[in-house]
Amino acid sequence: MSSYLLTKEVAETAVRIVKPSILNAMEIGLLKRRDLHIVVLDPVVDYVDGSLLPAIYEFSFGNPIKWEHRFDTIARAKALVTWRTGLPTHLVQQSFPYLLQGRDTPLWGSVNLEGIIVAASGVQPWFDEMISYQVAAACRALCISKMQTETLPDDQIFLK
Repeated sequence: MSSYLLTKEVAETAVRIVKPSILNAMEIGLLKRRDLHIVVLDPVVDYVDGSLLPAIYEFSFGNPIKWEHRFDTIARAKALVTWRTGLPTHLVQQSFPYLLQGRDTPLWGSVNLEGIIVAASGVQPWFDEMISYQVAAACRALCISKMQTETLPDDQIFLK
């Protein structure tokens, strides 16, 4: 079972919407590097075994072969902590560290925006979190837009 509205295409569009903001932050030197990985989870998949595969969508900035760290693995680990706890990883790290399990990452930079879990890794954790919120907010808006235009009868579409 997978989300009807939050699809790979929606997540990809959300990242494309946010990408200019990320590139601008990289260009002006706000972000400490140009390497970044983003993971978007399917909100209805039950990751029972602790596996994040398949995520709905993943996107990398920079060349993963040349990365200083495995930002893709780290982003997936952040997403797993948020999926399991329902909390952004900064809250887990700073306020609820007792929720961490054996092999969990203590790093932060993932969010749960009303059930949409996104994680980023590669830059400062507060900017990883900002980027995660931007992508999650874009996913949410795109899903609402899709619901308004595709699933409601024409006479019930409010914002067409």
